[in-house]
Amino acid sequence: MTILVVSAVLMLLTGYFGEIRDDTSLLSMRGFWGTVSSVFFVIILWQLIQEIWGAAQRESGQVRILVRNILLLTVFVWGFYPIVYMAPFYGLGGANGQVFLQVGYSLADIIAKAGYGLMIYAIAREKTLRDQGEIAE
Repeated sequence: MTILVVSAVLMLLTGYFGEIRDDTSLLSMRGFWGTVSSVFFVIILWQLIQEIWGAAQRESGQVRILVRNILLLTVFVWGFYPIVYMAPFYGLGGANGQVFLQVGYSLADIIAKAGYGLMIYAIAREKTLRDQGEIAE
């Protein structure tokens, strides 16, 4: 947990240093801080993948499939953030770039929140039904 918390704070802080820059080159301060932030991003994502994979291995049946789907959702949603962050490097600047950044980050957040909520509900429901003996393991 300590690794995740420290990495998250450092990822957000260093990413913010780059985010407030209006640079459009990978070899700029935005690129530098984005790279530093990405180190912490990878640490967090790797930890999450390991923990979710471990949880999937401890489950069986439909619950294992649902936990595996959370792993896929995590990789998909987390992969969205660096793409959006790098948008200025691909010529998306000015007002259009800002709109792309805000829409991109918002979409990733909405997909993550709603997606995780639905997946957690499905897992809880499945485990409850299994524990009550309504479905076979």
